[in-house]
Amino acid sequence: MQVANQPFIHRHNYRDSAMDEPSCSLAADDGGTRRARSVTSSRISLFFAKVGFLLVIEKEMLNKLNEMKERTEPMSSIIPEIETHWTDIVSDRGSLTRRHVDQQEAIWEIVTTEYRYIQVLKNMHDLSCYFIELQKIGYFKDIAVARVFLNYTELFTVNVIFWRRAIQPLLECSRQSRKPLDPVILMNGFEDISEWSKCYIPFNLGHDDSHTYVQKKQKDNEMFREFVHWAESQESMRRQKLCDTLTSPMQRLTRYSLLLKAVLSNSTDDRERLIIQSEDIAVARVFLNYTELFTVNVIFWRRAIQPLLECSRQSRKPLDPVILLNGFEDISEWSKCYIPFNLGHDDSHTYVQKKQKDNEMFREFVHWAESQESMRRQKLCDTLTSPMQRLTRYSLLLKAVLSNSTDDRERLIIQTMIDRTDAATQQLNFELNNNDLRLQMAEIMKSIDGYDAVDSEEFEKLFPSRRTTLDLMAPMPLLPGPPQFRRVIHRGNLKVRESRQGAKVEMHCLLFTDMLLLCKTSTKRTDKGLRVARPPIHIAHMIYHPFNDANLHVLPGGFFIICMNEFDAPSSIYLMHTTDEKETRRWLEMINITSNEFKRLQGRQNDFDSPLYDLRKGPPWQQGPPHCLSTGIIHRKSSSMDSQVVAAHAHMNHMHRAATVSSTEQLDRNLDRNDSPSRLPPMHKLSIASYPLCGSKSSVDLHLTLGAETTSSKSRVLLF
Repeated sequence: MQVANQPFIHRHNYRDSAMDEPSCSLAADDGGTRRARSVTSSRISLFFAKVGFLLVIEKEMLNKLNEMKERTEPMSSIIPEIETHWTDIVSDRGSLTRRHVDQQEAIWEIVTTEYRYIQVLKNMHDLSCYFIELQKIGYFKDIAVARVFLNYTELFTVNVIFWRRAIQPLLECSRQSRKPLDPVILMNGFEDISEWSKCYIPFNLGHDDSHTYVQKKQKDNEMFREFVHWAESQESMRRQKLCDTLTSPMQRLTRYSLLLKAVLSNSTDDRERLIIQSEDIAVARVFLNYTELFTVNVIFWRRAIQPLLECSRQSRKPLDPVILLNGFEDISEWSKCYIPFNLGHDDSHTYVQKKQKDNEMFREFVHWAESQESMRRQKLCDTLTSPMQRLTRYSLLLKAVLSNSTDDRERLIIQTMIDRTDAATQQLNFELNNNDLRLQMAEIMKSIDGYDAVDSEEFEKLFPSRRTTLDLMAPMPLLPGPPQFRRVIHRGNLKVRESRQGAKVEMHCLLFTDMLLLCKTSTKRTDKGLRVARPPIHIAHMIYHPFNDANLHVLPGGFFIICMNEFDAPSSIYLMHTTDEKETRRWLEMINITSNEFKRLQGRQNDFDSPLYDLRKGPPWQQGPPHCLSTGIIHRKSSSMDSQVVAAHAHMNHMHRAATVSSTEQLDRNLDRNDSPSRLPPMHKLSIASYPLCGSKSSVDLHLTLGAETTSSKSRVLLF
């Protein structure tokens, strides 16, 4: 590298030395001028040296790319080339009717579009492989390949499998027989499309972010820009931009349906039409996991109901409900198959109704099914709903048996079955509730365009594999047991200040089960939602208090939010301004409800280790006047520097005295009462008042402790 840069350095050094020579017609420059010119020329030399270095690096990268391209497996080794037209395969095309010809054209369009689509997928797959190899040798360390190419390799794999199962047999059959293309053969590829097409979900979810990321990196990263230019110059790109090519899979699944409908419109054979229609129907969305439900309930019958009946048949005695325990003892396990059924039921119901309207053959199938005697004159949609309430029904049936049982042992066993059935029902309800919460969070995340609590660009440069996003759909941290998901408790616009003298900033505040999120409305034209303005505040680390004066009178207009860290020290304070007292009370009530809800989820009651939680049991103004706001403290304002020094000195003396107090001393919760051994230990050795509410030198809170020298057994904590 250094050898390649030497011509630039040598040339500019030669030019600089010439410029330093004094001219014969001009007065000699002084030393300062010569030094200035020398510095300037050195900077120019360094600039061109850097440019030369980048050119060498880019050339090396392009050479590497060309080498990797030469070693890449060609498309023909994966999928053989296809004919120019279907007429090159079919021999007796003159005997085909116009409708058959149109059908062959529609089938051939499926073949050609799939072939071109797989070419695009392979090209993107190859580019992602090149990119990864370049990263291994030191290029593009600040770029996340997964955000550029998403899951193109997975898309390429599943579509090659689809080709080999559906398109390739279709072509080979016609090549051998020289007969028209048979669309029925395509069924091999479409019969499980609901499974292999799942890889399109993460692609579509991440596409918008990928598109923005690629455009941004093209502007910021010169090497990446060169990579994109090289990629777009390849013949396989067909003169398309990389961003446009990366969008190709977006509408592919929808395209399959349109192509099949074109084939169907020109089909005359009833069997063929039925199969093509079924290719457009996702059987998993109609019948969900009915096969699994059937299997587990047959096993339940054989373990519980059948032995119950056989025992009574043999003994001719009354049915013994105790025998049912064999089926109910592990109901929490075999009932798990009801979870995906209940989660997908609403979508299935809507899908069946829609397909009945749109698909004639499916409508005939439904009519035939409903005409069967086994359906008992019920509609298919109603029958498909049957498993919805079955688990709840078990509990009700068992309770009816329990209410008429007299034997204590029998009642105990029946109650055990009821408890296990209720536990299975609670598990189902828990999953359904979590799914609803995830969907709710997904809608909120659509409105959040970015995370501005930190410098996102700098963060992504330092940690390219990480993303500066807040995943609201992730389970709540700090909670034991199975994953639990948050919900929105309250939201609204508030004006927020971070100090008394700071400017009010309009923010949209969202209160979740476990956090408070402060967002700003996006000002960019390309963004339509919110941007996270401050780090999320965990509800367990938050203290809240209404505005008040020195006499503990609650003032209208807002409340304080104090964020405490793991050391029970304040890390940030926010002044939340509302429009009126009613809104203030509403927010404080919602925060209190949220705090109690989170404690309930944690499984705690009042046995907290930290005295900090004492303030989180409820609104502080409902717990009596704070002990800290007593007559022993004078609260005043001063703008002079001397007063500030006096205040600081007095405050330091107070902290020094507080530091000498034993950790076993009790906190004086009420000055009118005597000390009690049940009281909590001191909350802080340092006064919360020491946290500055403003950084202005013109306004300072003075906290002068009166009688501190005579009272050493009491520690005072100032809360606003």
